[in-house]
Amino acid sequence: MNFSHFVSKPNLSIKNEGETEEIHNTLKMSLIEDWDISFEAGVDEYGEDIAIDESTGDIYVVGYNGTVGVDYDVLLIKYNSDGDQQWNVTWDNGGNEYGYGVAVDSQSYVYVAGSNGTTYPTFDVLLLKFNSSGEQEWFRTWDSGDYDAGWGLKIDSQDNLYIAGQTKASQGDLLLLKYDSSGLYKWNSTFGGTNGQHGYDLAIDSSNNIYIAGLTITASQDLLLVKFNSSGFHVWNRTWGGTDHDYGWGVALDSGNSVY
Repeated sequence: MNFSHFVSKPNLSIKNEGETEEIHNTLKMSLIEDWDISFEAGVDEYGEDIAIDESTGDIYVVGYNGTVGVDYDVLLIKYNSDGDQQWNVTWDNGGNEYGYGVAVDSQSYVYVAGSNGTTYPTFDVLLLKFNSSGEQEWFRTWDSGDYDAGWGLKIDSQDNLYIAGQTKASQGDLLLLKYDSSGLYKWNSTFGGTNGQHGYDLAIDSSNNIYIAGLTITASQDLLLVKFNSSGFHVWNRTWGGTDHDYGWGVALDSGNSVY
């Protein structure tokens, strides 16, 4: 499809006294497209997140569809590894329903996180469970009494579910929720201050510590990274930003639990 070449900044190494040699490390990548697909249902469709079932290679895309100003429903689509659509389902609870995060557990059950409500700010965090055939197993909502939304979803090695999002309409606090695979609520934690904080994505390390990336609302808006331990207690937080807006949309860990 196309080729990209990346050359790092030169590293300087000493050859002999007073002499240096520039060493360039070049990474060449070849990207070849296998397939591309689109989904059309005759209304507006939005894709928000993607997950892969590691045991089968099946692909799940979550989002929402509907008509602006009328009604939106959660949309979940399953494809096989060749890009062939297996099924699609929508979920409607009588108002506006949005799917923002999707994850697959060790038993190939599919979970969707999002928000559910009628008019702003009367929205709750939404959590849905489907089997691999697209049949709904259960749904849960979480309501603080104010605006709540679930933006990111991840699953730990024990198939516990963690949702990152936002609670409170005015500015808002970063929200972390934990459920088990049966939909049993475990706990919630929030992080906030005088400014608003939102959590958009999360990652879980080998000790079940949770890292959430998002933003803190300042005059320019800065990237926010927050660490919680396995019990949901805040460990530390970091911000990064300049004069422009900076957002943390995604977070990942390497094998040594370094955070990116």
